[in-house]
Amino acid sequence: MIERVGELCTIWDPALGSSPKYVQNWLIGIIVDERWSHEYRGMRYQVMWGDLKRDDTWYSWDDINPKWLPRDDLTHST
Repeated sequence: MIERVGELCTIWDPALGSSPKYVQNWLIGIIVDERWSHEYRGMRYQVMWGDLKRDDTWYSWDDINPKWLPRDDLTHST
């Protein structure tokens, strides 16, 4: 997976819960440059908010790898 600065991703954070099957255990992140605040499996991201959408359309319960979201999906946060 190629890092794209400024792109959104979803991250399952084991610190929030032991299972990736629950949306509350996921975070929304944004890829940043070398001033990154967190690193997950080698991917640099900065946590923005959690629980962006409470259904399974943006989350893959069987795949805990970060999933890319289009930049336009920022509009769904309001």
